[in-house]
Order: sequence, then C-alpha cells, then structure tokens
Amino acid sequence: MKKILIVFSIGAMAWSCGPSANTNTVSKKVEVSIPSNPTMFANTITEDELRKELMIYASDEMEGRETGQPGQKKAVEFLKNHYVSMGIPSPISKDDYFQEVPLQKLKSPKATLSVNGKEYRHIDDFISLATVSSGTMKASDFVYAGFGVDDEKYSDYKNLDVKGKIVVIKGGEPKNADGTYKVTGTTETSKWSNMRQAFADKQSAAEDRGAKGLFFYDDAIFAMVSPRYAAMEKQGGSGRISLIEDKEDFYFFLINSNLSNALVKDINNVDKPEQLSTDMTLNYENIAEDLSSENVIAYIKGSEKPDEYVVISAHLDHEGIKDGKIYNGADDDGSGTIAILEIAEAFKAAVDKGQGPKRSIVFLHVTGEEKGLLGSRHYTD
Repeated sequence: MKKILIVFSIGAMAWSCGPSANTNTVSKKVEVSIPSNPTMFANTITEDELRKELMIYASDEMEGRETGQPGQKKAVEFLKNHYVSMGIPSPISKDDYFQEVPLQKLKSPKATLSVNGKEYRHIDDFISLATVSSGTMKASDFVYAGFGVDDEKYSDYKNLDVKGKIVVIKGGEPKNADGTYKVTGTTETSKWSNMRQAFADKQSAAEDRGAKGLFFYDDAIFAMVSPRYAAMEKQGGSGRISLIEDKEDFYFFLINSNLSNALVKDINNVDKPEQLSTDMTLNYENIAEDLSSENVIAYIKGSEKPDEYVVISAHLDHEGIKDGKIYNGADDDGSGTIAILEIAEAFKAAVDKGQGPKRSIVFLHVTGEEKGLLGSRHYTD
C-alpha cells in the first residue's frame, strides 16, 4: 500500500540516519546508528539564491504566469530546467516533468428555466455556478432542506432522502429559541454562514447525499453577484476556468427571491425541510474553450520506505496581466515555488553524500490554484 503525507508548510525536512559506527562491548560487537546533522545540507539554502531565482521567476518576462498562457509555459520550463540541472528525476517518465491538467475557459452559458410553467431568466433570476454538459433537464422531484447544513451537531438532512432529486436551500444557519446558533451553541456563527465555505460545504452536503442539483437562495449575495455576472456576460463570458472531469453533472444555481418563493413559498420564514411539488424544465448550453496547463512534478526516491511519500507543494502560476498591468506574484506563490527548488537542492545534496531521505520526497508545483485549486485537485484525484 502506498502512503502519502501531504506537507503544506514549506520548511520541514526529514533526514535518514547517518553512517553506522561500531561500539565494542564485553560480549559482542553492536552497531549503533548515529544520526546525521542536517545543518550542512540546510545551509545550501541561502538568502542570495532565493532572491536571485525569485527575481527571475517573478519578473515581467514571466508575464504574471497566468494559467494556460505563455507566461505560465515559461514558468514550467523554468522549473523543469532546474530539476534537470540538479539531476532530480521526474516520477512520470524520463525528461517529462509535466502532468497535463485538462481545463476549460468558460463563457456565459445560454440557459432558460421554467418552474410550474413560468419562465425565469439567467442572470436576472438565477446564476449557474457549476460547469455542466449542454442539454435539457426536466425534474419534478424537489426537496427543501432548510439551510442545507449537514453537521455532526445539527443536520437539515436528517431523515431526508434527496438521492436523485433537486435540493433547495437558503443562506445562513439555524438558531435556537434563545438566539444562539444550533451548530456552535453560542451567538457566534459557524462555517455554514461564511460565504466561501458555505457555498462549498453546502454543495458538498447535497452532492454527497446523492442529489443531482442544488438551488441556493441568498438574496443579499445574489444582489452582489448578479451585476458582476451581467457585466461579464456583456464581455463574452466569465472567463472562469474549470477542471474537465469525467463525472456526472451536478447543477448548482444561485437564485433570487422571485425564483426561491416559486419553489418554497415564504422561504425566509420556513426552516423545516419538506418534500416539494414542483415541475421544472431547464435548457442549458455550456459554452467553453479548452485550455492546457500543467503541474510540474519531480521526486527523490526514499532509501528505506520508497512507497511512502512526503509531498512538498506550492502553486506555480498567478493572475497574469490585467488592464495592461502585470501581476508578478512574487509572494503568491513565487516565494513558495523557489523555496521548493532550494529544498529539493538540499535533499539532492544529502543524497549525494549518502544521507538521502528514508521516504520518497515529491516536489509538486500545481497549476490553477488561483482558479479554484484545480491542479492540486487533479493531482490528488
């Protein structure tokens, strides 16, 4: 079995024991392992080298390293050449350090939606937050899951069957009669009220329980997001990048009060989950163009436990050029990227002195982090 340890903090190093020494006892000779001192290898990491390489990696020549764009291609070649020069191989194949990450750049989809015979408009009433295949979907099985919270301390999904159905939820989280929140037990909210976490976790809660779609009502967030999507639509689309995945479509829509009340009457004042009687027809056309990008991977094989892995990772690309301004990304994550190169060099120096790591070390530079952790998701999948 392969065991993997993911190291998110750049800086931890594990060294194997050093050469053995012989100690004589009265009865017999005993070999005692003397640990090596990693300082001599750590000292190969210097401020001057870090600064020198970072000045190149975050220079204007790299054009901000936008995912899938020419600057990002220069960046991956820069990384590959460093590993080649250090004599650190790729785990993919000889001289191939690139793991292809299939991406697509999204334009505004064409979508129409009707509920119980009434038409609702994309952007005005609902916004698609997920990438799905083009086609038509009809549904009559809807379930209202309240706030969509699924926590060990409280769950809206308790005794609720949502498999193969469309789930309707609203923003926020439930309270007790005394005004405290059910999840925290205090007046402080939990992650289920945090916009970014709530979107991800509430989607996962519905998807993990077998739902085929999620309608998320939050009028305040919709009012904030809708103008942005409208402006992007006029410019030809969101430009959002997503991972091309071989999995079943999951529809995820942010909806306004017009549509939410058509699904759940007086939704703001209804918290209890229930089955809904609703007919919906969705016509959806996904408009996107393929985009190629790469993770860069190198590794040093462990001496004693080669099938156990320590992964040291940072993302290699950044925001690119916006309105003529280069976003160089020196500290996001140029600094992490260059740190990995220096750490790799230190490990290689240890290997050359017979002091290599017991476990295999993977140096992983991921793409698309700014776009939603796309490269790291592809690698772990």
